[in-house]
Amino acid sequence: MKSSQLSFLGGIVLLSIAAFFIFQNKGLQNASRSTDEQGSAAFEQKAQTQNQGKHASAVPALSQPKEDAILSLSKFTKEECLQAIHDASVTYDPAELPKINVFLGHEDPEVRHAAVQGMITLGDSKAAPYLREAAKTAATAKEAVAFEEAAQYMELPPARHFKLRKLKPEAK
Repeated sequence: MKSSQLSFLGGIVLLSIAAFFIFQNKGLQNASRSTDEQGSAAFEQKAQTQNQGKHASAVPALSQPKEDAILSLSKFTKEECLQAIHDASVTYDPAELPKINVFLGHEDPEVRHAAVQGMITLGDSKAAPYLREAAKTAATAKEAVAFEEAAQYMELPPARHFKLRKLKPEAK
């Protein structure tokens, strides 16, 4: 065999291996999405069965007072709350902010911290008013400062608004 034929066959083998791994990874991503959807559906179903007759979703809507929403969240485990925060934050949709906002008043400090991180992950400046409001009723002064700092961070302009200048070489 000529070296050009051998390198051609080697390239084909490498491409087929790469394609195999790419399609394998996509299959794993689809499987994880379906398990995430099942977990989210189970969370919503549990909320609906516990509220019996009320038209409430897993995370209370804006029409409910925040205090009622926080009380209804106390029925869920910490893991369920953390999963709900994660699910809302990775949508990157500002419409999900009220769902995360409910968790800022949760009794567990870890859930409150996860709610702040979820708002940061969601990445919309509309989270700042929610964080400032939560800072007013924070459990500790340290937590109030953390909420306020997160609100200030959320209001920073995106990096794409800054133009980077190329440094000119110094003249000698």
